[in-house]
Amino acid sequence: MHRSADWAHTRRGRVLTKVRDPLSLRLRTKLLILVAMAVFATLLVLVLDGTLVRFFSIPSGSMEPTLMVGDRILVTPRAPTPIKRGEVIVFRSLVPGDEVLIKRVVAVAGDTVEVHGGALYVNGVRQRESYLGDSVTEGVFPSTTVQPGYLFVLGDNRTNSDDSRIFGQVPTSAVVGRAYAVWWPLWHIRLL
Repeated sequence: MHRSADWAHTRRGRVLTKVRDPLSLRLRTKLLILVAMAVFATLLVLVLDGTLVRFFSIPSGSMEPTLMVGDRILVTPRAPTPIKRGEVIVFRSLVPGDEVLIKRVVAVAGDTVEVHGGALYVNGVRQRESYLGDSVTEGVFPSTTVQPGYLFVLGDNRTNSDDSRIFGQVPTSAVVGRAYAVWWPLWHIRLL
C-alpha cells in the first residue's frame, strides 16, 4: 500500500512530520458524499410529496397587484399555528368547479368585518391595506362576525375577486396552506 507523507527539511536531513493514508481519505470522502446524497434525496422527497412545500400557479387576476396571472408560488402546508390576519392562504374552494383559491385573510374567528365607503373595517377599525395599490373595496358589506373555525378572505384586487363577500366565510379545515414566496418568473421573485 502506498502512503503519502509530509517531510520537513532540517539541518540533519529530512524528518517525517505526517503520514496521510489516501485510502482512508477516499473512504471518508465517499462516506461524506453518500450522506450528502441521502440528505438531499430525503429533502427532495419531502418537497415533492408536499410535506415541506407545495407549488401553485396563479390563474386569475383576483390577487393583483400582489400576485400576477402566471406567477408561481410556494405554499407551506397547513401548520398547527393559528392563521393570522394579513396572511395569504390557499384553500379548497367552496364553489363547485373550482379546485383551490388564493386569497388574503382579513378577519379571523371572533372578528367583526364590514365594508363601506370603499374601505374595509375590522372590529370597527378602518384597515390600512398598502398591498391594494389604488384599488378600493367596492360596495357595502354589512357587519358580520366571523364564526369559530372560520376565516373571512378577500382578494387584493377587490373589484375583480370572488371572495367571502360572495361565497361567505371559509372553514379553517379547507385551508391547504400559507403562501410565502413567488419563485417564478425571475423578475417577480419575492417573499409574501
